[in-house]
Order: sequence, then structure tokens, then C-alpha cells
Amino acid sequence: MFFERMIDSLMPVESSRKTPSSSSYLKSPSNSSGLITPYSQTSLKSIITYDSPIITTSNVLLKNQFLIEKNHFIEKYNSKQIDNAILNDFIIQRRIGGGSFGTVAFAIHKKKQIAMKILEKQHIVKLKQIRHVINECHLLRAIHCPFIVDLLFKFKDNANLYLCLEFIGGGETHQYFTKGLLFFQMFHHMRKQKNKRFSETLACFYAAQITLAFEYLQYLDICHRDLKPENCLITYDGFIKLTDFGFAKLVPGRTYTLCGTAQYLAPEILSNKGYGKGVDWWCLGIFLYELNAGFSPFYATDHSALYSLILRCEYKFPKHFKEDLKSLIRQLLQNDTTKRFGCLANGAQDIKNHIYFQRINWLSLYEKKVQSEYKPRIIKGYEYEYFEEKKDFIIPKSSICLFEKEFQEF
Repeated sequence: MFFERMIDSLMPVESSRKTPSSSSYLKSPSNSSGLITPYSQTSLKSIITYDSPIITTSNVLLKNQFLIEKNHFIEKYNSKQIDNAILNDFIIQRRIGGGSFGTVAFAIHKKKQIAMKILEKQHIVKLKQIRHVINECHLLRAIHCPFIVDLLFKFKDNANLYLCLEFIGGGETHQYFTKGLLFFQMFHHMRKQKNKRFSETLACFYAAQITLAFEYLQYLDICHRDLKPENCLITYDGFIKLTDFGFAKLVPGRTYTLCGTAQYLAPEILSNKGYGKGVDWWCLGIFLYELNAGFSPFYATDHSALYSLILRCEYKFPKHFKEDLKSLIRQLLQNDTTKRFGCLANGAQDIKNHIYFQRINWLSLYEKKVQSEYKPRIIKGYEYEYFEEKKDFIIPKSSICLFEKEFQEF
């Protein structure tokens, strides 16, 4: 369930996906939509260069926007951590999920819907995850991107830490959901599609948003390290929000931590020789493959065999994959980071200039001036009714401040 992953994201994640059946290779119909700008391209090449002044201007404006956001991030990240709410400011409606560290509750703050992560201090200390939790808080409060979930409030009391995120409408699945409901979590929505994969245009639309999110994070020297459909939420307007920053880290150079989801681990992580932000572009290649295939390019019954496949970069394309899609995936799933798209001199621009994204208007997409072919169907005011109500939900309390020194930086 998403909200269990939301809490457990600070611990290594194991994948429960099973090997695909042969039906996964059946071709699904391609849907047309107005989400992309129709630029013409006469020949198939790995890299295309647009001479249009509109495209050039778009790239410059986006770069300037990222630089502005970088300055905002640095200022916010380096500022003193101050609680901007207390528990009494919220009306707790119900428990909607849980995990190793605590609970996720649906709450109301001045008529605004909130997903409140309630993290128990004693559990965090017991699992030795103090630094990860504090780091997640520091990063989320400073990040501002249209394709990344927003941290609205953060505070602590004697027993708990609280991270209040924008409520994206849901994510967990239960058998008693109403028949007409379409899931908000990308992974579960993908599983409901024919052949358990997205249409070509929708997969491109989602991958383009992650590309922009990663480009933004790279400007900030942030490595996310846990991209997968389970960590992407579909908003009411059909766009996506990247969540789960438990593994995220400032990486201006190299780091050595072994973390992430097994099927998404980059070869340099497994080789234990240190790695940089390029691991996120590897994850984008896996993500792009999975959106179009319905399963990961790397699968094995045990981790040893899986890691061997990743290190050898051994995978096959489904028959319905087109050449432009296969070309981009090959450029992203490069063992050698000196050849991997996103890691070269042009950075994310090599990916954005690839023929696979030839019809994407990047500035319009960043400003959300395009339309998605899919929007979740909801009944306004009843979004949270699709979660299981936990009537025995009690927020832990303490008469004394627990672990005050350990969490003074939160």
C-alpha cells in the first residue's frame, strides 16, 4: 500500500512484482491527445536538434527558472528549522495508512486536505533512522517543483514528529472501493490498464514530467534514488507528483549508501565504488521501460541473479516497443556513466532533445499549460471516503519530551 511505503521509504524496499506473462507483450492501442506540441520530424535519429527560436527560448526560460528555484532552495535549506504548526491546528479525520515508524492520517487544516505523517520518535531511534528522517524534512521544506509533492507543515511534540504533505487523493487499494473509482497511485492505475501498461502518449507524458523533476533536482545536487510507479501520485488534473524522499540526499560529488528498490538499482550502486546523481537517470530508463511494458526490464527470482543481470545490463525489449523508445532506453541504461544520457555535458538536455520526446513542449509542460489524456474520476468532498477508517487510531503521547537532543535539528 502506498502509505505504508510512504512511512517505510526510509528503509530498504523489496519488490514483490512477479514475472510477466506472455500476454504482457500484446500491443495496446495508442491514444492521441492534446498534451504534446506537434513538431514535425522527418527522420529517425537518436538525437534531434530544433532550430526553432521558440524551442531555444523555451530552453532558456526553463534554465532561468531552475536557477531561480536553486537560489530559493539554498536559502530555504540553510535557514533555521522552525515549526510552523501544532497538532491542535488540525482536525484529524482518520488513519489512512501506517508503517514501521508510525501512521499516516487524513487531516483538515483550514478546509485544506492534508496527508499527515506521524512518526514516533522512539521507533525512529530504535531503527537508527534519525538522520534520514531529518534529512527528508530539510529537503522537502526547501523543494518547490510542480511535479514533486509539497511539504506544507512540519512540527514535533514530546512523542512524535509530524510531516504534513499535500493530499493527492489517495493511493491505497481496498476490495470495497466503489466500482467507478480510478486509483490515484500510478502503480495501481497502471495495473488496471489493458495489458497492465499505459498508452504510448500517456507513458511519454508521465516520463516527461519525471525528466523535468529530475532536471530540477539535479540543479540542486539532489539525488532521489527511489523512482518507481509506486512513488508517483496522479493529481486531480492528471499530472503526477513524485513522492517518497526518504532516500533522497544532497550529492554534489559521490556517495556510497546502498539503498533503493532492487529492480531499479543502478550498476554503480551495486559495484560499491561510489556513485553520483547519474543513478536517477538510470532509474528513469527503468521507469520508462516499465510504463510501456508493465514490468521491469530486469527480473530474477533472487537478488543475486537480479543484480547479475543489472551489472551485465542484460534485458530484452517487448515486440511492441518502437525504435525511438528503445533508443532512449538504451541511452539511459548505460553501464558506463560517461555514456549515459543525463550524465553528459548537456545534462538533461540530451534526454529532452531525444526524438522520443520530439513533440513535448517542455516549458508548457512545466507550467502545466497542456492537457492530460487521463484525469482521476472523483466525487468532490468525498476523496477520503475511499480509505479504510481506523476507529482505534490513537496518536502516541508523552508527558516528557523524548529524545529532545536527537531531534533538535528537525
